[in-house]
Amino acid sequence: MYKIILCGTDGSETAEKALGAAARLSLHLSAELHVIHVPKPDSVYTATDAMAGIGMVSVFPNEEEVKAATDRIFADAQGIVQAAGGEIAETHVRRGDPGGAVAETAKEIGADLVVLGRRGLGSFAGLMVGSTTQRAQHLCHCAVLTVP
Repeated sequence: MYKIILCGTDGSETAEKALGAAARLSLHLSAELHVIHVPKPDSVYTATDAMAGIGMVSVFPNEEEVKAATDRIFADAQGIVQAAGGEIAETHVRRGDPGGAVAETAKEIGADLVVLGRRGLGSFAGLMVGSTTQRAQHLCHCAVLTVP
């Protein structure tokens, strides 16, 4: 059925739920699990602030801070996937439009299924389903599972 699963993460609570679901599916289906993160300055900024427990400031993170936040997100993803009994075959970092990057990466790696959280750390652009998830659903060549 599904041989390669791509799961998107931005470090949010819904992304963590999606990772858990993707890990369990990959284990059950003996599928390869790939994880993608597309850092956006505002979401890296939000994730960094949330981890540090500090308020907003008017400076966006530099490349080093983006890399550090991405490394933390992938370390957390690894822990979630391992706790579910799975393993990550490969991680992917892309730049640009997150929904488009998810769809392009899914196509590049031959993913049969993309798993995404319903809403992440983005803005209020999407009311029920996040804008990244909506865009990926429209652009992906394969099935997309949205986890609430």
